[in-house]
Amino acid sequence: MNQPSPKNQPPRKRPMPIRRFEEAADDLAAEERNGRGRGSLQPTSPEEEADLPRYLRRDRESGSGNLVRIALFATLGLMFLVFVSAYFVGGEPAPKIPANVKVDRGLAVLARPRGLRAELKSGSRTVASLVDDDRDGFIWFQNAAPGAYTLSLSAEGYQKRDLAGVQVPSSGGKTVEFSTDTDLKKKENS
Repeated sequence: MNQPSPKNQPPRKRPMPIRRFEEAADDLAAEERNGRGRGSLQPTSPEEEADLPRYLRRDRESGSGNLVRIALFATLGLMFLVFVSAYFVGGEPAPKIPANVKVDRGLAVLARPRGLRAELKSGSRTVASLVDDDRDGFIWFQNAAPGAYTLSLSAEGYQKRDLAGVQVPSSGGKTVEFSTDTDLKKKENS
């Protein structure tokens, strides 16, 4: 008969004492009787709660769980108000010459507010009048003859502004840049 020799058998694992299983079963049964059930994290008595770390304890009287939610919503609301107010208070961006345009003759005007009307005047006579229909703050008097003009800027709800002595060169173009000179001021309600 061929019986395996004791040298060829794997070592037997030491069995876990039955006593530990019985203790665990007793603990689970006690929890079930107390109404806590498996996986319950809430202690049922103040003594059990005192054994928990502080961050796991719940303050039942002050509602600290609600405090975290309130702080979160307050923070989100504040951030929303900041972004909305920055949008409305920030004003419109400064106008700029469109990418596909090269001012090589005449007079180009960059001014705010967008949608303004610009007139070139020679003395009391209006030579040309254009409106910023694209609402980009850019108006170009391409065919303005060389000479000195008065540039009159106006927009609804803003004070009219006249810039005297604006020169249109005989060769090349000129741009009246965005600045406080071309920025119109809102009318005061008086």
